[in-house]
Amino acid sequence: MHENRTYLSAVIDVLKFTATHRLAQRGHNESDDSPNSGNFLENTFPLLARSWKHRLAMSKGIQNEILAVMAKMVQGNIAYEVKARGEFSLMADETKDCHKMEQLSIVLRYFQNGSVYESFVGFV
Repeated sequence: MHENRTYLSAVIDVLKFTATHRLAQRGHNESDDSPNSGNFLENTFPLLARSWKHRLAMSKGIQNEILAVMAKMVQGNIAYEVKARGEFSLMADETKDCHKMEQLSIVLRYFQNGSVYESFVGFV
């Protein structure tokens, strides 16, 4: 149980680091003999990465689930800040992605501690 918590904490720390620094999680070749298997695998503890159980937890599906939870937490913090200020503006911009599907990006703009903040909320 303690080992699992230690491992999960390490996985979350690496995901937070790579997300905060806008680094790609995965590489082009994530095999064991790859010289660069991506920022996530390169920065997790090598000892933990050897176990099949921990390999499963390092899958892109698990990474994406953890990132989705982290994104909801960030959006919750943004919502709290906007509600506390009471006044905000909503900015929306529509563009086509590489598959020619339209995406609407949504940004909230609000005033806090003498500065204007713009927080990206998501794509629709």
